[in-house]
Amino acid sequence: MRIIKKGNVQKPKNWKAEVTCGKKDELDGDGCGAVLSVAAKDLVMMYWHGTHSRHYYTAIKCPECEKYNRVDPPDPVLKQFNTATRRRKAIFDGFDEST
Repeated sequence: MRIIKKGNVQKPKNWKAEVTCGKKDELDGDGCGAVLSVAAKDLVMMYWHGTHSRHYYTAIKCPECEKYNRVDPPDPVLKQFNTATRRRKAIFDGFDEST
């Protein structure tokens, strides 16, 4: 099979997004407002404790204020990024629902 016209799926290594450092929900801290151009290589794995298990997510660390900001990459990027090794090395964000 060959592709006649490319779709909108990017290769994970070519993915880029624009993220604003700021508060994402009521439990999140304020950010500095910096607008950041991020790529897959900038992502870090984070987690918070739920009542029965860890909940993992992707984030970037703002170079201006060092706040971690949640980023939702497209599925191909997330599938490549979300590995057992990264989950073992994930950073705890301080939120614990079980206490």
